[in-house]
Amino acid sequence: MPPKAHTKSQRHKQAEDSRNKAFLQAKSDRHNQSETYRDAAEHNAVPHSSLWHREHGRNDRISAHEHQQKLNHVEEAELIKLLRNLDGWGTHVTKSFVMDRANAVIRERDGNDNADTVTDSWLKRFRTRHPELKLMLSERKDAARGAAENDPVKFDLFFNNVRVLHSFCTDKSKLNL
Repeated sequence: MPPKAHTKSQRHKQAEDSRNKAFLQAKSDRHNQSETYRDAAEHNAVPHSSLWHREHGRNDRISAHEHQQKLNHVEEAELIKLLRNLDGWGTHVTKSFVMDRANAVIRERDGNDNADTVTDSWLKRFRTRHPELKLMLSERKDAARGAAENDPVKFDLFFNNVRVLHSFCTDKSKLNL
């Protein structure tokens, strides 16, 4: 049994995967057992008209709209790989960085600087398609860093340490303050 989907996007992906498996099984039943479209579809709980259309060249819903996306499946996979590597190295990945990288891929693919660019709505849909990236691109990191950098207690500790270091150092020119 697949793991439980927590987000809407994950549930849609699982539903699409199970639907595709059912269509493949129905297609297999039709050819191996010489069933009619209606019987094969009924045994696998899929619409017989959809089974007939898929048999005759119609794509599934995801494949049918792939040409309308700014980045194809391979380009998105490479972008995700880059983002995971950067996150693994502790680099903060911003929304603008993701959009810049996507635009660079489009410019390189199309070979011109006037190519279509991705927008905020593209980024929103990209994050919906890949919910595992939501934690990486979280604005909470920005808020946490801002709170840590502006903590007066940490400021006092830092400057106290600098004073202590300054008092113990005999050669003041080696202190790069």
